[in-house]
Amino acid sequence: MLVCPACGEEAASDQATWCEACGADLGGSVGAVGGPSCVECGASSDLIMDGFCGQCGRKQPGPRDHLAEALDGVAAVTDKGLRHHHNEDAFAIGVVEQGWVAVVCDGVSSTDHSDDASQGAADAARDRLVGDLAGIDVGDAASLEAAMVAAVDAAQAAAARVEYVEDGRGPASTTIVSAALLQTTDGFRSVVGWLGDSRAYWVDADETVQLTVDDEIDGSISRWLGRDAGDVTPSVHIADHPANRAERGRRHLLVCTDGLWRYADTTDAMEQLVADSAGENVDPAGLAESLVDHAVEAGGHDNVTVAVIAAAR
Repeated sequence: MLVCPACGEEAASDQATWCEACGADLGGSVGAVGGPSCVECGASSDLIMDGFCGQCGRKQPGPRDHLAEALDGVAAVTDKGLRHHHNEDAFAIGVVEQGWVAVVCDGVSSTDHSDDASQGAADAARDRLVGDLAGIDVGDAASLEAAMVAAVDAAQAAAARVEYVEDGRGPASTTIVSAALLQTTDGFRSVVGWLGDSRAYWVDADETVQLTVDDEIDGSISRWLGRDAGDVTPSVHIADHPANRAERGRRHLLVCTDGLWRYADTTDAMEQLVADSAGENVDPAGLAESLVDHAVEAGGHDNVTVAVIAAAR
């Protein structure tokens, strides 16, 4: 029986290469105790102690170093990059009757347990938004805004609950961008709420539009979620995107942390990057993975997280 060494859950099969419960890499071959072999030399799992291979010394991937999830119409990928020791980004995605939901959070690395804040906030916002969007009138902008504000409020509550270290670096904090793309009678409506400098873009063949405005002063974020946050009422942007049959399959709502957009910090640059990454009719999972790969290959200076919703009817 193959058991994930990161979370202890049974794998789907003895041939599984990743854990469906937590996303940890299970490696190719299986060691004597049922865990993954060394990613460098293939040594059996009984030689891997405290995250390092006793045979070659290679540090093994952590459970959050690289995670991916795909649902019908929406996908997300996160990676710790090349310079950080831990991945403090997080995502949560969902599907509702009228469309899709994607939430991306960027834990503030200068605070303690920011990875817990980011994942807790992402999950809470996704869950609340999925619940509140059930049966909602997509044409009612006020109700959509209220649902987004409630989702971010739930995220704030989750982030504020994270353990506080009295003599540490500060209470766990995270930015957030929460987005929904909903089908209307003549196209789509996007609803985006945010605090911080993670971004959302509407991308199609004609133009790329940044839907968020960074909460940033002199290069530092000015709004965030967490125990020591100030006003946590999110900025909310609602936009309509008429149907365009000619661009079917090539229109996306893109949500990301600055680990991606700092490598394409203008809308023109992001438009070109998505075009180069998408190729012909790539699915959301492929596009998200390609964009994350680009950020890592460009230097990977930060954790990077990308969620993609495909506007397809």
